[in-house]
Amino acid sequence: MLSPLAMPHLERRDLATWSDADWVRCYALHARAHLEQGTTARSLDAYRTAQLAAANAAAGTRSWIAREGDDLVGKLDLTRGVAASGLVAINLYVLPEARQRGVGRALVAAALHQAQSDGAQVVETSMFQPESWRLCERFGGRFQRGGTQLTLRLEHANWDLVDAWRENGPRRCLLTALQEIEHVPDALAGAFLDLHNRTWCDQPDAEHAGPPLTLEARRDQERRYERLGWRWITLITREPRGVLSGMTDILYDPSHGELVRQNFTGVLPAYRGRGIAKWLKASMLHLVRRRFPAALQLTTTNADGNTPMLAINHQLGFGAPLHHRTYCFDLSHLREALERTERRAS
Repeated sequence: MLSPLAMPHLERRDLATWSDADWVRCYALHARAHLEQGTTARSLDAYRTAQLAAANAAAGTRSWIAREGDDLVGKLDLTRGVAASGLVAINLYVLPEARQRGVGRALVAAALHQAQSDGAQVVETSMFQPESWRLCERFGGRFQRGGTQLTLRLEHANWDLVDAWRENGPRRCLLTALQEIEHVPDALAGAFLDLHNRTWCDQPDAEHAGPPLTLEARRDQERRYERLGWRWITLITREPRGVLSGMTDILYDPSHGELVRQNFTGVLPAYRGRGIAKWLKASMLHLVRRRFPAALQLTTTNADGNTPMLAINHQLGFGAPLHHRTYCFDLSHLREALERTERRAS
């Protein structure tokens, strides 16, 4: 039973020192967050591994918790941005029953103090709930971009359309080959990185897409997913002279076998209008059904401005949209706004 008045104890935690009981409590908070926003939480083991990997990565995610007795009622993760100097990203969740008590404000204040000491100037956060959007705007957040998470139940997919797109692909692209890869071959690395970075930077809101993918970063991701036991499968299209023209990829966690995450789909501008994106998406759906029979649904996220990809996904049967928004704050102004709010509350 949470106290309606007392402020929970706040502390910065080194995740590497957490006990199994700590992780169980933290995962319960993580699962509540997903339940509230209508999404599916990954498994406890996958969550713990991903959190530890983020804490040990170059961006160095750091965590603060709010604890009331043995109960964890709030958690904040602070990650240094790799795309822009002086940027930090915040991920915050507080249990509904612990809100309106200043818990979130106190967690953010603690993290901002650390971020400012580290030289950060800009804060970014993404939120699913409309009430969180209004809170960001009240504290001076500037809307940066929007996106939509879509879900496809495989039993409800438009399989007639999927089959048609899969069959029409090679007919419309007579000399184009479809290739499946997990570990990018060294001989293909240069062409793959060129395809990824050109299509990644051509998407809506490309200025927020992050730095170009390097071979070292790709290899690090491959090794991390391999350690987790996850399958990271990419389909690419190869043109007659060896140019890679399009790609799509999925991520599959066997411990959470009913769910497949569809990541990025992109086609170089010079090769659009030939049905390559439809061919790739349809072929990947067939691969998922054949390779992962336990899978029941796919999730994917689209930028709100990516109208062509939104149309493709809707035609395939993706639905149940969950909208999210990303807001940006000047760090010093946000700290001042929080301090003013704290003074009024005291």
